[in-house]
Amino acid sequence: MRRQIVYPGQVPLETDLLNTNRNVMIALGKLAGAVLGTGGLVNGLAVTPTQPASLSVQMGAGEIYQLENIDNTAYSSLAADTMDTCVKQGIQLQPVTIAIAPPSTAGYSQCYLIEATYQEVDGNNIVLPYFNSGNINQAFNGPPSNPGEQQATQRDGQVFLQAKAGIAAATGSQVAPALDPGYIALAVVTVANGQATITATNIQAVTTGVLPTNVLQLMQQGTMNYAIDTGAANAYVANLAPQPAALPPGMFISLGSIKATNTGQSTLAVPTAAGIVTLPIQGAGGAVLQGGELIAGGGALLCVNATASALHLVWTNGATPLGHGSYGSTPAQFDSSTKLVTTAFLKAAGAQFSNTIQLSANTVLGANHIGALLVVTQNAGPITLTLPPTANQPIGSQIAILNQNIYSVTVQSGDAGSIAAGAAPWASISIAACDSAILSTLTANANSNWELVSGSALNAFSSTFGSSLMANGYKKIPDPSSPTGYIILQWGVVGLTSTATMATANFPTTFPNGCLNMVSSDTGNTTWTTGVSPASNSQYTVWCNPHSSNTGTLVAKNAQATIRWLAFGY
Repeated sequence: MRRQIVYPGQVPLETDLLNTNRNVMIALGKLAGAVLGTGGLVNGLAVTPTQPASLSVQMGAGEIYQLENIDNTAYSSLAADTMDTCVKQGIQLQPVTIAIAPPSTAGYSQCYLIEATYQEVDGNNIVLPYFNSGNINQAFNGPPSNPGEQQATQRDGQVFLQAKAGIAAATGSQVAPALDPGYIALAVVTVANGQATITATNIQAVTTGVLPTNVLQLMQQGTMNYAIDTGAANAYVANLAPQPAALPPGMFISLGSIKATNTGQSTLAVPTAAGIVTLPIQGAGGAVLQGGELIAGGGALLCVNATASALHLVWTNGATPLGHGSYGSTPAQFDSSTKLVTTAFLKAAGAQFSNTIQLSANTVLGANHIGALLVVTQNAGPITLTLPPTANQPIGSQIAILNQNIYSVTVQSGDAGSIAAGAAPWASISIAACDSAILSTLTANANSNWELVSGSALNAFSSTFGSSLMANGYKKIPDPSSPTGYIILQWGVVGLTSTATMATANFPTTFPNGCLNMVSSDTGNTTWTTGVSPASNSQYTVWCNPHSSNTGTLVAKNAQATIRWLAFGY
């Protein structure tokens, strides 16, 4: 800071006082520029309706700070200085009222841009007394060259306000006029044809370039780095106030009231003094966003990366994106590292067992067998595998068993629970040679069931493979062409008394859809004719007709007949 020097007994010069004023102005201006920047700001100057309401608006007291030349014109005896600049302060101590005229066309509306700029005015003109160096007893009124002339006694930094009218247009299509160069926008006032008063709903404040509070509060509250989103899903916009000169590395931006939840890769546009800067938003490690990280109505904290080419998502109340190799980046197929995986990785890897374990003796299974494929091989005889207690296993734990030996494998419960198979509880199940079984827990409760959910061993408990191996019995055989998924082969023996020639009996099991055909066997008596036919899906009819061995004619039946039959259907 420059300071003037004067000495005792020195004749003072007017330039001493003028330079003192100029030096103080420059010092304060440079300080303001360092603190507030040089892009131009206003403090206060709020645009509000008049009280009572009228077709005018009122601009409150406040200040404007703008970068200006030191002096565009001579400052008394100091020459103009248009080579150097500093931030100057224009002060408005009292409210100012500006009239707004509605458009004259019915159905039209018009926007007025209230804008401000800095101006300097030389004023407070008075006739000054001058010293007459030729006659010390005589004074001049006004400058000797022009006696009686009034001269300005102060150079006043002021706020210049104006309402710039836009083009009137049909209501709803009116637009605000462009900001004039060198001005700072304060508000947009919209009025319609026939409107008699202006209310707060007609005034839209402009926050860019307006200090919302004092500097210390701005620093404490982070207000200058906070903006409410004005964009859309995946394309967000932050209008910071004051508008930054650029987005340097390490700069934080707090985004609030997010308009819409993102569905994938997203960007943030920030207007700066150099133009609108649009950067991609990335998660940790530069991972692109996948969707759901920025949620409607929520907020996010972002930081400009080291090369100013992207914004890192530091915090969000949406989904938290992780770095490369975890979220948003798919590891190579069959990667067995500790990276987190994506659904794409799981799809490429397919369902896999955690391990393959060979067993050849009786074994009590434990946690290390969960999720593994247990291969029974090289055993010298049947073996028994005991399942882990269900209380020690999480829901959905699985054990897969493959019997590659000629001996059967018995699988039994390891607690008071059972093995559920075919809708029935079993203390143990058997896995035949070359068969397999997959068992799973459905709960984590103690003494609950292991469920036989898959494998060829399940066939023994399936209704599709059901059978009754009795004298009157049946066998179900899988058949995908059947609506039931199987066909049924049934057999039996029926006896007729010595006098009966026909009888109706029940099938061992009912055909769900119908019996396709039946055959019966010879009873051993060559003079008897026997037959069988379905009576319904659940019953059949047998008959026996004896004949004379000499003439072949029917004769009375005088002996018991035993008829064997075979039927199939579905």
